[in-house]
Amino acid sequence: MIEDPRNPEKIKHKLSALMPYGILTFVLQMSSCREANREMTRPIFWQNLMFFFLP
Repeated sequence: MIEDPRNPEKIKHKLSALMPYGILTFVLQMSSCREANREMTRPIFWQNLMFFFLP
C-alpha cells in the first residue's frame, strides 16, 4: 500500500463544491476522476457552462 502524504485533517471540500462536480461527471459520462478534471479545467468548458447558466 502507498501512503498518502497529504494531511487528512487539512483536506476539506464543501458539499456545495462536490455536488455540482458529481452531477457533471455523471451527466457528461466521465469514466474517471482524471478525465473529469482534464475536461472540466479547459477554458471552453467554462465558457459553455457560463453560457447556459448565466444570463
